[in-house]
Amino acid sequence: MAYTPPFPSLRYLQLKAHDLKRRYTDGEPRAIKRVTKHWQGTPPTAQAFKLADSYLVLSRALRCPDWAMLKRGLTLMQAIRDGSKSRPTTVETDQLVTLLGAHHPVGGWAFRLLRDLGPRGHAAVIRGLHHATTRVRSACSEYLDHAVTEWDDQTFTALTQAANDPSPRVRSSVLHALGCQRCKSDPLDDQAVRLFLTGAEDSSPRVRWTALAGMRAFAPIADVADACITALADPHARVRRTAAAALALCSPSPRLFTALVDLLRYESDPNTRKTAMRSLNELAKPLADEGLTGIQTRLGPPTHLSESPGKPDCWFYPAARIAGSTETTGKDVWLRVITGARPSLSFHEQKVAL
Repeated sequence: MAYTPPFPSLRYLQLKAHDLKRRYTDGEPRAIKRVTKHWQGTPPTAQAFKLADSYLVLSRALRCPDWAMLKRGLTLMQAIRDGSKSRPTTVETDQLVTLLGAHHPVGGWAFRLLRDLGPRGHAAVIRGLHHATTRVRSACSEYLDHAVTEWDDQTFTALTQAANDPSPRVRSSVLHALGCQRCKSDPLDDQAVRLFLTGAEDSSPRVRWTALAGMRAFAPIADVADACITALADPHARVRRTAAAALALCSPSPRLFTALVDLLRYESDPNTRKTAMRSLNELAKPLADEGLTGIQTRLGPPTHLSESPGKPDCWFYPAARIAGSTETTGKDVWLRVITGARPSLSFHEQKVAL
């Protein structure tokens, strides 16, 4: 793997441009493919390909319009890093934000420098949420997702406004930044759930599944369960799968069992079926605490009893019974109860004994 310096290096990109020119002149297929991809129109011949052309192709590959802009940005990065420009101006920090949307390694360099600038860099990223370029706005929301560990009013307000961005890519990035709790020590309050409920009805499937994934932190709220049940009928499999996974965190109720069992009757996507089955198993865990007597009291006598010598007995219930569903068409789903001091419950598409 080629070495990439962890710090801004104009020299590194200059060497990459020289190497691209050499390989294109030599007729290397990968170099030809790269030049063709990022050249507008018919690329020049190997003999006519100049170093300036190589700089242009490299800039476009990094999502920068031209080499002059990229060079200015890298020169600024190097000056900030070596301390010769310890307090960049607002215009200069905004220039770093523009490079935040560039491809690796330039975007990573800009990310680290903006983070090291502290409040000055943070304010520049907040302004970047209104940038004219979609990829920059999306990169700014991704920056806030990873760099912010505690919510403040300015950041939350800025992301709330960005949730109405005209680009589905940006709306999805914003909802992910709000919903991802792995790097946040300060979770959002329940009022933020309205943003995710609105996102679950978005016209873009990408935004819908991101919103549903973010709802997992608010699963105990009744409106979240309603939104997830509605999403089980979504035409896109990934949205249905995300909704089924979120239901596993909601408070168990016959309504949730009904929704998941009805989904399994007709769902054709195998990954969505597996997710729905896992959610059913998670929701059924509280039933095991009621013991065999409690299960029989709640569900009645089993419709099928499997007895194997030397092994615990297995009871089988149609999942429709625990769900309270009267649906009789579609595929059957069975609840298997392995008897014992603390019974084990699991859902299966067939009557599988031990």
